[in-house]
Amino acid sequence: MLPFLLSLILFQAVAPAPTHAVFESVVNLKGGKEVGCTILLTFTSPAPGSAITGWIEKHDFFPIDSGQVTESGFTFQATGNTYQINTRNKRFTYGGPDGAGDKLLTPMEAITGRVYKIREETDEGRDLTLQTDHGDMTMLVSSDPEPVLWKHSGPPIQKFHLERLEEILGKTTTAWRTREGGTYTIEVIEEPEGMDLPARLPKEPKKKK
Repeated sequence: MLPFLLSLILFQAVAPAPTHAVFESVVNLKGGKEVGCTILLTFTSPAPGSAITGWIEKHDFFPIDSGQVTESGFTFQATGNTYQINTRNKRFTYGGPDGAGDKLLTPMEAITGRVYKIREETDEGRDLTLQTDHGDMTMLVSSDPEPVLWKHSGPPIQKFHLERLEEILGKTTTAWRTREGGTYTIEVIEEPEGMDLPARLPKEPKKKK
């Protein structure tokens, strides 16, 4: 009994933490219209054949029905379509009821740290400073579009309004950023541990006149 318990404890101690990956690309909707999309993937091992879960955005976020890690990236099914991500040549291919396509893929870069400072909103958005193991890092959180909040459970919040950033002030999180020119922009924010942020804040009761 004791060896079994020790092996169980050891297995739990070394069990890999979920790994995330985030990408941007373009997809077809029914009727042929193209829209930008964000892809949020979770997996426990980079080994080919390992299962993946996550979400794909097509106006709204839809869950991935099934998928796996491949030699060149990922493949998955969602909303009746099959999608393939090739991280080597940065291509995103798909086919199904919504049509077929072969598009450029943009991987996002993850930065983990404590949300230390959030500046007032400007026309471009708000600057957010993370305290990381490599020092403070300040990045822009764009106002157009507003960032996605990747929740622990349930659908992502598609537009996490900038005035709500104070809700994660002082919390440790992972922000996913892209670079355009010399500016890094945060486009996806992971929900900090221990939080369950609602998609919409409750309306304040009307004050009696």
